[in-house]
Amino acid sequence: MNQYVKWVGRRLEPAEDRDKSLPVGYLGRTMVGHGEEFHPDSQFGNCLITMGRANERISAIQESYVGDATATWLESLERSLAMMKEYQVSHPGISPLPSNTPN
Repeated sequence: MNQYVKWVGRRLEPAEDRDKSLPVGYLGRTMVGHGEEFHPDSQFGNCLITMGRANERISAIQESYVGDATATWLESLERSLAMMKEYQVSHPGISPLPSNTPN
């Protein structure tokens, strides 16, 4: 799960003065920018703007999802692993955790 959350939350390097963003958010901003270059009555331009804004919303939802998954599941897992390691140190007869624990 940890690798999945890292993959879903990966960000692009900032382009010019923009913040780091998810690929779908960058695509959305680009679509809106190009859509605004067309005449206001252009169906193609309006479609680009609409799809771009939808992609920007998807990016915001994805960022929220990554934050929630990290705050709930991953932090809980890390606390549980730390508690298990402390317990194993205090009780030496118990076998250690396998080396392939999720990261």
